[in-house]
Amino acid sequence: MSYDGIIAKAMRIGVDEIAYPIDVFATATELAEHPQAAENFDRLLGLVEDRENHFTRWAAIRAIGQMDHKFLLLAKDSLERQSAVEDYELARSEIKACLDKLG
Repeated sequence: MSYDGIIAKAMRIGVDEIAYPIDVFATATELAEHPQAAENFDRLLGLVEDRENHFTRWAAIRAIGQMDHKFLLLAKDSLERQSAVEDYELARSEIKACLDKLG
């Protein structure tokens, strides 16, 4: 699947059908491990602040946590900003896990 397709899938999680954690985890892994993940990092980072879908945010945050440490560093400011406003517990927990990896 193309990276565009995975981004679209992430944006639809829980919209068209019931979302289960396994769906979020699988999508996060696809986002993190795709050969075009690095060159599309800004797009992935933009999903962290998606106002429409908390499952999208959760998948994006989890994907960033699965990527190389340098991407966590690049995402730090966005993750900290989102942490202050995030209302979905599982996404908040994922943000904390990412920030904890940074020390």
